[in-house]
Order: sequence, then structure tokens, then C-alpha cells
Amino acid sequence: MLKKHIKKMAGVGCILIACYYSILLFQYYQEAYITQETFETIKEEHRTDKKDKKETEKLPLSSAYQKASRVPFIESLMNENEDIFGWIRVEGTQIDFPVMFTPQDPEYYINRDFYHKKTARGTPFLDGRFKDNHSNYIIYGHHMKDGSMFSDLLRYTDETFFKENRIIQWITLYEEREFHVIGAFYSELHMLRNDFPWYEYLEFEQQTELDSFIDQLQRVSLHKISTDVDFDVDFSDRFITLVTCSYHDDTGRFVVVGREKILNQ
Repeated sequence: MLKKHIKKMAGVGCILIACYYSILLFQYYQEAYITQETFETIKEEHRTDKKDKKETEKLPLSSAYQKASRVPFIESLMNENEDIFGWIRVEGTQIDFPVMFTPQDPEYYINRDFYHKKTARGTPFLDGRFKDNHSNYIIYGHHMKDGSMFSDLLRYTDETFFKENRIIQWITLYEEREFHVIGAFYSELHMLRNDFPWYEYLEFEQQTELDSFIDQLQRVSLHKISTDVDFDVDFSDRFITLVTCSYHDDTGRFVVVGREKILNQ
């Protein structure tokens, strides 16, 4: 009788555990759906009317985004949340998100959505140290196991994808910029395992600092590209650095760097 009772209790326990994890899994994917719907709603409400949207869909990626997402788009979003700094879109990925900026509390949006509601997915955010005169926008976003948020950055580990999807579009209140991906690499935040402190390069005060940044980027990048076209840089250039977690190390990060695209390239 005792053994039978124990087996019965064990069976009930297994069922309860299965139910518990099923609920967690449901909540996880429900949150993913709600988060994506929130971003889609933001775009629909603030970008264009239906007529402009239909016209825009016929245009190539670059032209469409310039037409549909001019500065008034960001200005409209600021009326709902003044913490927004810009909007980022990465060619060939589902990365198409607002980017927040709260220097007084840099990681405020690491677990909040655009409307300040708690969510494990958070909202991409700009490095809290950024100043208007800085040359490098460092932006952080979560790497979710369901492939959402900044997870698609890991697609740049594939050389073919890297070569065919190199446009990053960055829209702020005052301007629209287009960046060309020039490097992608794995990194660790642990001091003893990181010989390229990319997070320290917000501004280049001397030519030697810029040269050091480019040299180290070339060294660690997973893919080698044209030095003449992509690394002929000067102080007038701006960069964008997209960062997400990588599970190769307990402090692992995956980093994608873009240089502002020169029109005649």
C-alpha cells in the first residue's frame, strides 16, 4: 500500500511540475507576442497613414524607410515617451525597434517596454554615457532564445549573411543616418578574457584612438572585408555598435559595428 501511495504521489507531483512549466512556457511566448504587438502598434500609429504605407511598400528598403520614417516620426513618439532617442532597423533581420536613452538610469529599459511596463524582453537602449559630440552610438538589446529582440545579430556569424545584409538604418529626432556593417565578433566582459574594450570607444579624441579602434576591430572580426573601402576612416565618420548577449561565455557578448555609409561608396 505504501509503495502504491508513493507512486501515486510521485505521479501527481510530475503532473503538477509539468503544469507549472507549461504555464511558464505559455507566459514566455505570450509576453513575446505582446511585446512584438506593442512595437508594431507604435509603428502603425506614428509612421504613416494607410495610403502612404501602400506607396512605401512598393519602394526598395532604403527608399521606403527614408520616405516613411522621417524626423516627425520620432517627434510623434516623443509625445508619448520623452525617453526615446531614435529608431533602429537592420537589413535582413527583424530588428526594427525604438531605442531609449535614460542617462540618469542607463539600464532602466533593460526590463521595461516602451510604455514602462515590466517585461523580460525590455527595449533596446543607448549607452548612458553618450554625449552629443560622441562618434559612436553603442546600443544594447536582449538576445532572447525565441529569436526576438537583438537575437538576429547572431546571424552575422554567417559570412554570406554578413556580406549580403550590411545596412543599418538609424533615425533620431534631428537626422537619419545609414551605416555599413564593417565588423562582427564575439566578446567577453571579463577583464582577463577581453583584449578589445570596444565599450570604451565612445569618442575619438586623437587619430591614434581611431586607428586603434579600427585595428582591433579588423583583428577580432569574424569576417575580413575590403580595407580600402570600409576602413579608410577619419574624424568626421560616425559609428554604431550593436550589442547583445552571447551564450558562449557567462559574460559573453556578440557585437556588430557599422560605419556611417558614404554616399559615393
